[in-house]
Amino acid sequence: MPVVFTCVAFVAGYVGAIVSWPAIRTHVVGTAAEITALRVRAKELEDRIKGEL
Repeated sequence: MPVVFTCVAFVAGYVGAIVSWPAIRTHVVGTAAEITALRVRAKELEDRIKGEL
C-alpha cells in the first residue's frame, strides 16, 4: 500500500508541475520585464537629476 501511495503522490506532483509551469514562467518573465522597465525609468530620472545639478 505505501508503494501505491508513493506512486500516486509522484504522479500527482508531476502532473501538477506540468500544469502550473506556464503560469509560473509567465509570472517570472513578467517580473523580469517589470524590473527592466523600472531600471530604465530610474536611469532616465538619474540623468535628469544630473542635468539639473
